[in-house]
Amino acid sequence: MASKKLVPMWFVVIAMVFPAPAMAGGSIKDAPFESPPAKLFSGAYLGHHIGGGWTETSVRDNGTPGSLLEPPYGAFSCGPALTGNYCSEPFDFNTGGILGGAQIGFNWRTANWVFGVEGDVGFADIDKEEVRVRPLQDRDVASINMDWYSALTGRIGFVAQNNILIYAKGGAAFADIKYSAADLDFNDATNAHEIYLGSVVSKSGTQTGWALGGGLEYAMNERVSLKAEYLYMDFGSETATSTDGDLYKFDTEMHTARLGINFAFLRY
Repeated sequence: MASKKLVPMWFVVIAMVFPAPAMAGGSIKDAPFESPPAKLFSGAYLGHHIGGGWTETSVRDNGTPGSLLEPPYGAFSCGPALTGNYCSEPFDFNTGGILGGAQIGFNWRTANWVFGVEGDVGFADIDKEEVRVRPLQDRDVASINMDWYSALTGRIGFVAQNNILIYAKGGAAFADIKYSAADLDFNDATNAHEIYLGSVVSKSGTQTGWALGGGLEYAMNERVSLKAEYLYMDFGSETATSTDGDLYKFDTEMHTARLGINFAFLRY
């Protein structure tokens, strides 16, 4: 799926890395800095990143409007008619996958301080469905699928050892997320696989949230730098209504760890 999309992207990265020594006038390792260190981490750059993402998703039953019973009951349609200790608990599940994409940004440097803006976008291979077996043959099902993500952030950093940038970043996050959930009750009197009562919802679209993280960037020469970064994204809450009027609430957070390479193309 999305992992297949990452392969051609990294052929591009390799193609860009190998010409870099020629551009810098030598090998990446031995290339001299052609301009003073004060010019590092200033101006425009573009690059690529790859890494992993871990999502934490919580699905809650937000009640049924107009019901004579007092909503909500917690996980899906768990009410007084059902037994068990899960009625006050949300349906929480975690999943992870690989991700990769590209970034572009611009930095302003004054002394050892760096201020900048950065935008990135990429593909994510995050997809999971989970089933919980409840009392009285109740089945709760929830799933999440994420295809792409993006962030627009501001950066602030400090240059140490002339060519190492330690930075923090924060801003807006976006992702294409599809949710689904179902509360399925089975009729044991006839057939364990016969559904006699159910509540099913699904919702998809671009979710907006916020992002916060930081990392370290190492300049190999004045044109090429490597980075390691952690970025947390919170996409807030989304609600969906089933055909029988039940309200479901979805909350998703995402943790990412990424390695990247940047290529400077305009010094400021």
